[in-house]
Amino acid sequence: MDPTSESPAIVVDRPSAVIDVPIKIELRGFPPGQPVTITGRIEFADGSKWQSRATFYADARGRVDLMREAPTSGTYDGVAAMGFIWSAERLPGEWRPLPPGSVTHDVARPQPHRPGRE
Repeated sequence: MDPTSESPAIVVDRPSAVIDVPIKIELRGFPPGQPVTITGRIEFADGSKWQSRATFYADARGRVDLMREAPTSGTYDGVAAMGFIWSAERLPGEWRPLPPGSVTHDVARPQPHRPGRE
């Protein structure tokens, strides 16, 4: 498929995952050979906010496979299937203690970074 015919997308192999099973994340539809930055943010029930980011170069098909490629910059180095997830850094800001016995469910939704669209 011609890479220019695809719209930019993040493709994940499953809608949810357990912590010890890697998920496959692939970025598609980007200009071949161009940098692609992905940023993920999550806010936990205690109000703490975390962020990870990674920049890669799209291959000849306009894709980036996070399981097989190392970022050129970001919050982690080297090839790491789940590096984008475990490398999140806490952002400055307030947080509040959770009440005893609290049960939480947090969801991370990575978004592609598009220059000029902050």
